[in-house]
Amino acid sequence: MVYEAEIANMLKMSRTPVREAFQRLFAEQLLAVLPQRGVKISLISMEKVEEARFVRESLEVSAFRRVAECWNDEDKRCKAAKREIMRSLDHQREAALERDHAAFLQWDEAFHHHILSVTGNRTLMMTVSVIRGHLNRLRYLTLKELNDMEELLDDHKRLFEAVRTNNVRLTVRLLERHLRKVSAKWEHVYRRFPHYFE
Repeated sequence: MVYEAEIANMLKMSRTPVREAFQRLFAEQLLAVLPQRGVKISLISMEKVEEARFVRESLEVSAFRRVAECWNDEDKRCKAAKREIMRSLDHQREAALERDHAAFLQWDEAFHHHILSVTGNRTLMMTVSVIRGHLNRLRYLTLKELNDMEELLDDHKRLFEAVRTNNVRLTVRLLERHLRKVSAKWEHVYRRFPHYFE
């Protein structure tokens, strides 16, 4: 169970931003109202996770293909993205060394975000960001349990190299394998933490 007042006190802020955060979490179905009892964190729905994974893969593969087709190291947008992508890879390496799963997930998200930014498509970026809530809960558990951050970092390095060298076919193949690799590991997490799931 979660309570607006308790969270506002813990964060030393007014209840208004907490209420707004709750509304967003309700919209994403990450929180649920229990009549006469209050609000609780929703259990992980594998159906919602799979729906989000499918939508994310569909959108990101299309976007990464477009970026790989048009990438030019001399282009202003590509130069800016490259700086941020390299920074995110450095932070992922540090997080992997420190076994900081939360930080790794944050910088993993940044890596994908900065490649998507090259498309200039804000609707795409917003949609991908919004759908990740259910997916990221499971991704975090998987990272924590399997500690496969080095493997994911290696995926990211090879993926960015394919994008930079305009190797569209390789970009698509690597990204599809990368995004599907995570779902292949979910069964382990489900067996380990059955009480987290619907």
